[in-house]
Amino acid sequence: MFKKSLLLALAISLLHVGALRETGAQPNPPRPETLSPSTALTPQFGSLRITTVTTIILALAMSLPSTLPGSLQATDSSKTLPTVEQVLARYVQATGGSAAHQKLTTRVAKGEWENVTRGVRFPIEIYSKAPNKRVELLDAPENRGFTGQGYDGAAGWSMNMTETGLRPLEGAELATMQRESDFYREIRLDRLYQRLTVAGKERINGREVYSIEAIPESGNPEKLYFDCETGLLSRRDMVYGKTPVQHYYEDYRDIDGIKVPFVLRSEGPVRVITRLTEIKHNVPIEDARFKSPPSN
Repeated sequence: MFKKSLLLALAISLLHVGALRETGAQPNPPRPETLSPSTALTPQFGSLRITTVTTIILALAMSLPSTLPGSLQATDSSKTLPTVEQVLARYVQATGGSAAHQKLTTRVAKGEWENVTRGVRFPIEIYSKAPNKRVELLDAPENRGFTGQGYDGAAGWSMNMTETGLRPLEGAELATMQRESDFYREIRLDRLYQRLTVAGKERINGREVYSIEAIPESGNPEKLYFDCETGLLSRRDMVYGKTPVQHYYEDYRDIDGIKVPFVLRSEGPVRVITRLTEIKHNVPIEDARFKSPPSN
């Protein structure tokens, strides 16, 4: 746009100079009788040259695009970012579709939980039930029995007999557990957060991802990363208290019509990897399993 305006301004200036010469509008024009033959012809040929150059400049100016290639690329770049609705819709489709998720009502997942930092491994079981019940249990002998946390649809709890013992979840911890316990979380992300914003396109482990800032009604903000090619959730950034942790979702597999990650890798002050070996859906689960254990 700047180049076009500059050429137009130059053409107008040349036209103005040509007009001055043709009309003889000069500060102190010489008398015709004092001019030599060659000098007397100069105004005519000068006007002709100016008109020709001006025509060329005007043609160049009109042939230029109204915007520079750089600004077009910037505009195109901004347009390549999808909307939140488009990213989430693709995620739902990538994981199997809304109808496939709604056919399921319970999930039992079993595998191994590894604390890489400490070098210990324990069996883990995760029970989930629609619409909003969940419990995670670690069989950790060094913790004098089971360690875990759960949400029964109304109250949340955490149990670790070697640290805090049995305690209720409150505040940000409870809000996080409530969102995690939504059985249909994959198809309800737009309702689990108060505000979702596409922040941009980034690269994680060599792959392009769309990053979404997720602000919940209660609890700490999160950031979600969706793979540009597969549409699947590849990472989730969370803050526990004041400690940031990055959760990586890997090894997606087809189970009963939906895709489920079999590896959850958590990177923070403590490195943890959960590797699932078995997932079953629509098996009976008693509500009592999600209740807080009795305190001793």
